[in-house]
Amino acid sequence: MRARDAAEASAKLMLTGDEILVAPGLDESFVPFLGSIAGYVLEGYSLVPWERILEINPDCVGIASAPKVMTTLPDNLEITINGGEKLVYEGIV
Repeated sequence: MRARDAAEASAKLMLTGDEILVAPGLDESFVPFLGSIAGYVLEGYSLVPWERILEINPDCVGIASAPKVMTTLPDNLEITINGGEKLVYEGIV
């Protein structure tokens, strides 16, 4: 699910626990959603420390600094992410 800011994320997220947020960056305004997403892919960086994200959601997977992700990944595309390898796969892998 692609969102430019927390307000757009609030309107679009269904909070099912299996959604992946695609956003320009991650700041404190996204914290209320972190416990209810599977992961995130960011064009930029997270201003929320990784340790805090894991305290909120130990199963969260994240990729930061993914150039042009906001325009490359269509909204509602089903993806799988591998945070360790920094890879995004189309579909469920």
